[in-house]
Amino acid sequence: MTEIKIENSSNEYPGASKCDNVQLVPAMAELQLKYLFYVLENGLEKDFEKAFKGYTSIVSIIQKIPSVKETDKDWQSALKSIRENYSKFSCRADRTGFARESMKIIAPFLSYSAQTPKAAHEWFGCFRYNYDPGMKHVYLHFQNACIPESPFTSTSDRVRELAAIVKDIQAKGILPETIGCESWLNELNVFQSFFPPEYHQSFIVSPPDSKGGYGWWGQFVGKDGRFNKSKAEKFEKTMTFQFQRIIAKCSYAAFVKHILAGS
Repeated sequence: MTEIKIENSSNEYPGASKCDNVQLVPAMAELQLKYLFYVLENGLEKDFEKAFKGYTSIVSIIQKIPSVKETDKDWQSALKSIRENYSKFSCRADRTGFARESMKIIAPFLSYSAQTPKAAHEWFGCFRYNYDPGMKHVYLHFQNACIPESPFTSTSDRVRELAAIVKDIQAKGILPETIGCESWLNELNVFQSFFPPEYHQSFIVSPPDSKGGYGWWGQFVGKDGRFNKSKAEKFEKTMTFQFQRIIAKCSYAAFVKHILAGS
């Protein structure tokens, strides 16, 4: 690693630690480390690095730091230390101890990542989209733009935002065949209402090692944008997700007809 220096102390970034987003990330990471311990302990994945990358979103967060590569000495050293922590704490079946000690190792990386400029995206309220021309498919993404209120308090607002996306797609001359979203949100009836019936009929549960983003972990974020501690505590008792990450899609023509009818 040549362009940046990651110090093994979160004190280097005191300003960032006060931000709500930076409070959310470490809380989520600690929960995910406990889940990583559970995955390894129960043999759901035996390869440590595959488990770390596929069952937590920590690696994907670190990869957003432009100067940090998987082969960097500092990151490889961190992975080695976390792996050693697992060996140390697995003998005691101490999931909490493993998570806390491992957080000391990755906290500086998380803090630096929080200050890395995020990619600019065009949002339509709570929604944005990207288009795959090869598949002729529109991927929808969601965030709560109504903090601290629930984004589903006004479904009519969300429908208008989706109608704006339809208009934008048309203006850009894009000709999709399908549209969909890959998220735990698909299990919510209110979210399903934004799509025609065929959308629900397409539901497929994501593979268990697809937890590198918030498609699974987003359910632990409250409507206020902060970590939902009560949900996390319930999860820790069973390590079972209340909602699964669902892959869903429908024909774009049916979606447009459905949205325009409700807008």
